[in-house]
Amino acid sequence: MSLIKCPECHKEISDESKQCIHCGYPLSKNTICNINGHEYDLSFVLNTNLTETQKMNKLHFLTKIPEYKCRLLIFACQKDNKIPSHISIPIESSNQSKCPKCGCTEFTPVRKKFSLLTGFATNKVELICNKCGTKIKK
Repeated sequence: MSLIKCPECHKEISDESKQCIHCGYPLSKNTICNINGHEYDLSFVLNTNLTETQKMNKLHFLTKIPEYKCRLLIFACQKDNKIPSHISIPIESSNQSKCPKCGCTEFTPVRKKFSLLTGFATNKVELICNKCGTKIKK
């Protein structure tokens, strides 16, 4: 058993410690987590000196995953007191319109001037897919 310096607070601690006795910084080697194919060092999640909000904000800024999923990840890590090696978080779909034919999300809006049924001017807009030309009524 020997003394090493904590990477966070630089005070001396035992090399067999799982976390710093002064600042709570985790010393386990497996703090790297693969999230959706990208590796992140999530050692700050187990740091007891940071508040839950600070951890959540840092995790959200680092990984760009939604805040509520960051809170769930932090809770799971603190409950087990370890960082998982791999997490797959599904990307949420947006409310953006998609072409039913080709799945493209780029459209050109075209305003319908007259209704064929009534013969009067309308406020309706059709979206025309830039890729395949399919018309989508809005």
